[in-house]
Amino acid sequence: MKTKSLPKILKVLTTISLGFGSLVMIFWVGFVLLAGFGIFEGLDNSSVWTRVSWPTYFNIDPEVYSLQSELMGDGEVMLSQGSVQFDAVNFGSAGIGIEIAIWLLLTGVPVLAILLNLHRIFDTMQEGTPFVGSNVRRIRWIGGLLIFFAIFAEIGQARIAERLFWGVQGDGIQIVHRFQFNTSLILVGLIIFALAEVFRYGLELQTEADLTV
Repeated sequence: MKTKSLPKILKVLTTISLGFGSLVMIFWVGFVLLAGFGIFEGLDNSSVWTRVSWPTYFNIDPEVYSLQSELMGDGEVMLSQGSVQFDAVNFGSAGIGIEIAIWLLLTGVPVLAILLNLHRIFDTMQEGTPFVGSNVRRIRWIGGLLIFFAIFAEIGQARIAERLFWGVQGDGIQIVHRFQFNTSLILVGLIIFALAEVFRYGLELQTEADLTV
């Protein structure tokens, strides 16, 4: 009973995650498109979702900002990562809104596709056995999508930050954009690829054993 109930619970969890993730992505894509086309122009900031926050990197002018430590003495802040918040909701042009929406889709759709493939794998487990040929392809897709997400999420984040913070000025602070790919996530994707091959080999052995019997 427990063996049958676990796939059902996992299937329900992935269904909820798919639904919630889809709503979040639809909301943000729609929001940036509306902002890009100037729908919020002229509205009172307090009546709109005005807080736009995004992680980015800063070059700090050591002549303006410095740190002191009782253990380490004086130090200079050369590069810092933080989050900036703006009250503006208009991106200035429809092109910027469309570009940001595309990057959001490129990073959000792979996550939903991973959840969908997991949902289908749990579905086969609930039906009887996960050892079917279609699950080998699904596991490969999950590994490939993880690698795709690790790469394009970082590129998209840097590109969106560049578009949002274009023309931003601050005393002693220079906004910079740099890529830091999630190598751990890429490694997990490669491991999942390897597991797919192990899964495929096990499926072949099972098929041969069934034919022998």
